[in-house]
Amino acid sequence: MASRAVSASALVALAMVSGLATPSTVLASGAARHPSTWQPRAGVTELAVALVREAPDEPTAIAADSDGVVVVGRSGAAFAYAPDGREQWRIDPEGDVGSRLHPIALGEGLVVVPVFDPPVGSGVLALERSTGRTRWEVSVAEPRSVAVGPAPDGSTVVAVVERSGAVTLLRADDGTAVTQVPLGFGHLLGVPHVWVRDGRVIVAWAHDDAAEIRVLDGGTGEIHWAWSGPGLGAAPAVGHDRLILVENTEIDGDVVHAEARGLDLATGAVQWSTPVDGAFLPTAPVALSGGRALVVDLDGMLIALDARTGQVRWRRATRLVQIEAAPLLTRSVAAMTTYGTGLVALSARTGMPIRNQVPGPVQTVVTIEDSTAAAGSLLLLVRHRAGEGEIWWLRPS
Repeated sequence: MASRAVSASALVALAMVSGLATPSTVLASGAARHPSTWQPRAGVTELAVALVREAPDEPTAIAADSDGVVVVGRSGAAFAYAPDGREQWRIDPEGDVGSRLHPIALGEGLVVVPVFDPPVGSGVLALERSTGRTRWEVSVAEPRSVAVGPAPDGSTVVAVVERSGAVTLLRADDGTAVTQVPLGFGHLLGVPHVWVRDGRVIVAWAHDDAAEIRVLDGGTGEIHWAWSGPGLGAAPAVGHDRLILVENTEIDGDVVHAEARGLDLATGAVQWSTPVDGAFLPTAPVALSGGRALVVDLDGMLIALDARTGQVRWRRATRLVQIEAAPLLTRSVAAMTTYGTGLVALSARTGMPIRNQVPGPVQTVVTIEDSTAAAGSLLLLVRHRAGEGEIWWLRPS
């Protein structure tokens, strides 16, 4: 008997009873059960650590683009590096300045950072990208996600999503409020996501047993279009002209049916829909780069799709149960962090394994606190056992 209600608890319970083990067991032995899965074949490329740079102690978030990398730490420190690893600036404030949270946003000459400071209140901090100097700081109630980009009139807008479901738009030059739109989240599952693209603000979140998307005007906050999915799935990725998501459509016995969908960013119209049966969670978002999309299901199955047509390019079973995963994608490498410690790496074109030993699929020396991809590199923000932070640039060769 098929059920249309696909809840997070149902998906996790399905993983527990299907012989895959509990999350705590998987952390210790999930990869070891399949030691031959990631033996590279002759002739494949290698993914190796090309650069290591210092990050703040107790690191929390990393963001990167073609202009470089910025990392922040829980105590308020922030470091910036050029794409070649040269240090550009660092700030390490004294005293209690509040915790710097994940995620941070880069764009239009700014670094935008959510701040949690219980004695004073929460807010958003904007730093000059070139120097690290504070441009402005404003009070915002419980910020959960931030983005920066162009408004319809050519100015720059900062979008802040609050825990309550309100979306606040701020002027990037001085932090003054443009408008606020109450969306209402209910009981959030995972973190909400926000992007600013060509004058639009895109907000995606999962709550209770549903997934939601709203696309707003970046100047007025007016809602251009809305999408609601009856079942949970992978949080979307947003490209220049389309949005790609995965929706769990039904559970039939021990099989979860799901559909990957490509939506037109201007209208919300579904451009393609592709079956990708498997259980997907909001905590494992879609990755998008170079005309490809990468998704990972609860069983650790990695699936690459053509972003324009939805055609499945390849599938690769890792047998690493993923309650929470971070797919990463460049033009040449598809990867997935595993349990916050290791990394699985594949060819983005073929899905064949790539040799990677530091970190490998099972890594316990450091914890991967955050990760991103930019300019052909994978970047890992790692934490050593004593709390010291580092950035690892991984590049294919």
